[in-house]
Amino acid sequence: MQPPPDDYAELVLDVVATIPEGRVTSYGGIAAVVREVTGRGSARVVGRVMAHYGSEVCWWRVVTASGALAERVATEQRARLRAEDVPMVGDPPRVDMRTAAWTPRPPGL
Repeated sequence: MQPPPDDYAELVLDVVATIPEGRVTSYGGIAAVVREVTGRGSARVVGRVMAHYGSEVCWWRVVTASGALAERVATEQRARLRAEDVPMVGDPPRVDMRTAAWTPRPPGL
């Protein structure tokens, strides 16, 4: 059994939950917003939070800064993003960050 998320992880999940359908945000973008509130964190830490607790939110809308999908769930992530008409480019497909990226804000602002 996994322990409940701490305050940092809860804030990450709250930010991810605000990503609109058809848009994506990078791990680093989420880390920057959470860092404004907490003074700590990085894209790697956000990735760990998503790996442990991401199933609670729209995890498929979080990608790398280059638009690459998470390797271990790429097939499902790609299918979910395509269902939301998120634009993809290249082979292997990545999210077209020029058109699909969304800039998060701290929850409540």
